[in-house]
Amino acid sequence: MITFNDSAYKKCGRTFYDCVYFYDYRLANQVAMPVDGYFANTGNCDYFLVSHNGFYNNKQVDFDDNIVNQALSGSIKLLFDFSFEGDYFAINRFIERMDELGIEPSMYRILSGAGYLNGSPHPAICHCPMFETKAFYGVKEKLSYQFGFSERKKFIMLNARPRPHRLALTYLLHERNLLDQGYCSFPAECNDLEHYDFDHIVQVLEQDNFVIDHARAKQLKQSLPLKVDDISLTDSMAINDGIISPDYQYVDFAVITESLVNSGNGSVFITEKIMKAIVNKVPFVVLGDKHTLQYMQSLGYKTFDFLINESYDSLDYHERIHAIVDEIERLCDIDFAKYQEQIARVTEHNYNLMMQKDFYQERIEHMINFLK
Repeated sequence: MITFNDSAYKKCGRTFYDCVYFYDYRLANQVAMPVDGYFANTGNCDYFLVSHNGFYNNKQVDFDDNIVNQALSGSIKLLFDFSFEGDYFAINRFIERMDELGIEPSMYRILSGAGYLNGSPHPAICHCPMFETKAFYGVKEKLSYQFGFSERKKFIMLNARPRPHRLALTYLLHERNLLDQGYCSFPAECNDLEHYDFDHIVQVLEQDNFVIDHARAKQLKQSLPLKVDDISLTDSMAINDGIISPDYQYVDFAVITESLVNSGNGSVFITEKIMKAIVNKVPFVVLGDKHTLQYMQSLGYKTFDFLINESYDSLDYHERIHAIVDEIERLCDIDFAKYQEQIARVTEHNYNLMMQKDFYQERIEHMINFLK
């Protein structure tokens, strides 16, 4: 039994436990137990669960000297559960803080939502397949969300949160007059989920060497929000969990803007966004980390190289996003009916693989043994 003190669980969650729960709730309750004032105090724990909140921008910690001394003495380990996120930069900040405190890698464990094509870059890191098991669970529980559209369009591209790479792709599609070809969402600056500064993101993109026509950017800003439906905070949560969506039958392909495009140190972060395309059986183009498709293939998924020019997957970020725009434009002129048999073979394979419980067994067992 893996016991962990999660007294700060509202800040950090216990995502690895959720991952195992989504895979098999009985197994989760056999192998792991949270211990704090809200549950039961059974004495010493194997781990103290560390909040990831402080490691996005700095090296803050949410534990006192007593916890540090316990870790240094070997009576407890620290567990940095980053299973719901994927960027390596926050993980590296945690590692740097551990070094500063004199806490050796044998005294802590890190779980990351990102995977690694060439193996873990640090002995204390283990991949947690959180979003795959969550999708697996969502299909079993028939969690769905319906946008309610019925007109045929070429693609769907959902952007609930205004990350810079999402604005960059939306801007480039707007520049080529392609947004009307699909169901595209992008929030206005003031919305129910979060407020942001459109012009500041444009400045960030320009600092990152993107060429922006300010007149075209202003046109895009004035057209916001781009709506697929009226999204509130409650709807956003429902969309996130609603893995099944019958509306995908009205599009030929999905344009997936993943959470990250540069996770760092060779990591690849895939989330429910890709899983939704797999569940709803549509081809997909992914603006995500470099080698996202290669990583998925290494897991056993198939992609659509007979239809889509997937060479973008190996390009650096700037080249990648422009190659993706080129490919979306080309795909908007393709008759997908000619490829239906091939598409069906790949989508069925991916769906069946994702819904096969044995598919996750080795990774789940590895994660549990890593913690034990």
